Amino acid sequence: EEEKEELHKKVRENTERMLTIHKQSERVKKPHKKVHGKIAFRHLAKIVGSRWRNLTPEKKKYYEEIAAKDSNRYNEDLAAYNKSK
Repeated sequence: EEEKEELHKKVRENTERMLTIHKQSERVKKPHKKVHGKIAFRHLAKIVGSRWRNLTPEKKKYYEEIAAKDSNRYNEDLAAYNKSK
């Protein structure tokens, strides 16, 4: 009986603490602002695509190697995750 009361007390304390944290986080949250200004996504995509097409072959190779390494890492992580299921 005493253990049960102590457990209820801990749960109540944790709940109160979580509610307090939640209320404080609501107060701190800021509205999302566009970091790129007021540019339409279509226009932004055109600019990025144009920059990619104008890269030198050496620079493109550098970024493609980074993408390949990251893709390999992702596939390894995914395989490990699927094995652990």
